[in-house]
Amino acid sequence: MQEIIQYAFFWRTEENVGAINLALADGSGGQVIVDSPAEASLLLDVLRNERPVFYDRANALIMTGLEPVGEGE
Repeated sequence: MQEIIQYAFFWRTEENVGAINLALADGSGGQVIVDSPAEASLLLDVLRNERPVFYDRANALIMTGLEPVGEGE
């Protein structure tokens, strides 16, 4: 599992599919295919607003770090 340090998003309007390209802390990268605007919105919200965020390549998993229960904005 590696921390995500940068990301880029694209959406193919004709095919109605997109992807989020990830740059990871170890210098490697990953890609997450997104099938809907709702899925893209959810993942981009996590990438924009949470810290730290990690990517587990083996399980194709994006995960936030632990946060206290009831933490407000």
